[in-house]
Amino acid sequence: MNSFKKILVLLTVFIYCKSSAQINCNTLDINRVPGKWVWQKGGYGTQWQYGEPIRKEMQRIMPVALDGLHATNSIAFGDIPAIPNTNTAPKYYEYYLMLKKFECLKGYNIVQPEGETGCWVYFVVNSIFQGGASFQDGLNFGYYANEGGMYPGDFYTQKDASGNRILYVSTFSKTNQKRGYFFSDKDRLPIRKISWKELIMSYYTFYK
Repeated sequence: MNSFKKILVLLTVFIYCKSSAQINCNTLDINRVPGKWVWQKGGYGTQWQYGEPIRKEMQRIMPVALDGLHATNSIAFGDIPAIPNTNTAPKYYEYYLMLKKFECLKGYNIVQPEGETGCWVYFVVNSIFQGGASFQDGLNFGYYANEGGMYPGDFYTQKDASGNRILYVSTFSKTNQKRGYFFSDKDRLPIRKISWKELIMSYYTFYK
C-alpha cells in the first residue's frame, strides 16, 4: 500500500512538472494562447443578470474567445437611485466588459491575463442623468422644490434592428442626442413632464 502511495505521488509530481515544463516564456507565442470567456456574477442582488443581453450579444458575435484574448466582466456602484431624491427608482450602476491580452511571467513560466491595461468597454445602466454622453449645452439645474437634479428636454426611445430600445433626448441647443439603451419591461420612461411654471421657477431659483 505504501509503495502504491509513493508511485501515485511520484506520478502526480511528474505530471505537474511535465505540464509546467510545457510553458516557456522565451519560446511561447503569447498571441496563440487559447482564449477564454470568464463571466462573473456581481453587483447588488441580481444586477449581474441585467448584463446578460450584453453577454449574449458579445458571444453571438464572438462565440469562442480569440486566441490570446481573455474576456471578463465586472460591475461597479449599484446603490445610487437612477432618479435623484427618489429611493424607489431603479439603481444606477456601471457594467464593464474587460478584454485583455495574456502575459507570460518570465522566471515563473506562468501565463495570466495582463494587469491593469487592456480594453475596457463601459456600459452605464439605469442612467439618464449620470455618466455616458453629456447633454451638450442643455439646461442643467435643480428643481425648485427640493433642488434635485433636473435636465429639461424631450426624451423618447426608438428601436434598433434587434428590437432593443435606444434612449434619445433633444435639448434647447441640440436635438436627437443618443443617451444609450433602455432595457425595461415597462413602456413608460421613469420621468415626468414639467410645466412651464415649474421650469421658470426652478430656473429662477437656481440663477437668482
